Amino acid sequence: EMCIRDRNKIVQQEPVTGAASFEPSKDLTPPNFPQEKTITLQLKKGWNLVSLPGKLVKFLENDCVKKPVGFVYLKDEKKYVSLKDAARLLKDKFSTYLAENAFWIYSYDDCEQEVIVEKYEKKCVLNPGWNLLPVIDLTCGFDSQYWWNPNKQEWQSDKVSTQNIGMIVKTTT
Repeated sequence: EMCIRDRNKIVQQEPVTGAASFEPSKDLTPPNFPQEKTITLQLKKGWNLVSLPGKLVKFLENDCVKKPVGFVYLKDEKKYVSLKDAARLLKDKFSTYLAENAFWIYSYDDCEQEVIVEKYEKKCVLNPGWNLLPVIDLTCGFDSQYWWNPNKQEWQSDKVSTQNIGMIVKTTT
């Protein structure tokens, strides 16, 4: 039994009441705190220019018949690499790079790809030439500005209203 010393007087500690009605458990843990959200990329058969509304946590399973293929344009190297190679080359910057830049997914059929993302304040860095960006409200002018229509498999320059797609802009500065 535990005792508490109170000003040189020993007092018996009161027993905790009600705790005996709960089972101890080493196997159970409470749910994690919410910090992430799951989004769904609607992939159309063919090329899809997509963007994430936050920092990539992980790609989940998809309902595609055949696994889609992903490509990232590395601005500094001025070349396309696979998603897997981009992850290897960019290391810990990979998930933020995908939050700040649009990327291509080729899908062999119409399907959905679920992705877990974390909240992230986007910063878009523009390099001279073409830039693949998430769709954002831009007030500055560009030499050219297009978005990829996955239904028609072609570039379009009209206003974009679809979520989680990317756009391409060209700038000279």
